[in-house]
Amino acid sequence: MFGKRRHIDFSIIMPTYNRAFCIKNAIDSVLAQDYPNFELLVVDDGSSDNTEELILNTYPEEIKNGKIIYARFAHGGVSHTRNMGLRLAKNPWIAYMDTDNTMEGSFLSSFAEVMSAKTAECYYCKIAIRSKGITIGKRFKYKRLKESNYIDMGAFVHSKKLYQKYGGFDENLKRFEDWDLVLNYTAHYKPVFIDKVLVDYNDSQAHERISNSEKNIENADIVKRKHGFIK
Repeated sequence: MFGKRRHIDFSIIMPTYNRAFCIKNAIDSVLAQDYPNFELLVVDDGSSDNTEELILNTYPEEIKNGKIIYARFAHGGVSHTRNMGLRLAKNPWIAYMDTDNTMEGSFLSSFAEVMSAKTAECYYCKIAIRSKGITIGKRFKYKRLKESNYIDMGAFVHSKKLYQKYGGFDENLKRFEDWDLVLNYTAHYKPVFIDKVLVDYNDSQAHERISNSEKNIENADIVKRKHGFIK
């Protein structure tokens, strides 16, 4: 099925902190991909729940064969955790999946197909917020991205070269670190837009999320200053 495609290997980074109650659905959506060339890096930010036990007991074969890499570190926040994932990633293409979201089964194959046809350093797709019946994602314009982020981290795939050249997530940011990274990379390399919904996004307010709990305005202003939107 994939014989005509360029051989593309992905490292998928999944940060987690006390997410044992929802992480299995996210992991299973990655393992259900119809494209086989990937590793899943579950990077534990010092969870105090039963995350480690759950993963080690549920996925022993996947851990043994290297499909899942479970790495645990002292608590340092989501940016630190994603950066640790970037350092551990073995493959040349990086994708992201948060623990409360899921990938469509054709996520990786859809990216691989476009990446074989269009050479770029970064790509992104649409996401669906099922609870609201809406999708997010549109054709790229950097000016529009400066106004608001329409490229979700889970919809963004980039080469490891970009991380090596421009660095990873700003660990001083507690919110909008994803917007900051996307602005940084796409300022140098225009991304390719994949006009498909390939991620199901959970916007539930029922449990604590970084996007619900941090000082949004303060961090948004930091990002805007960094990228010269405001002084």
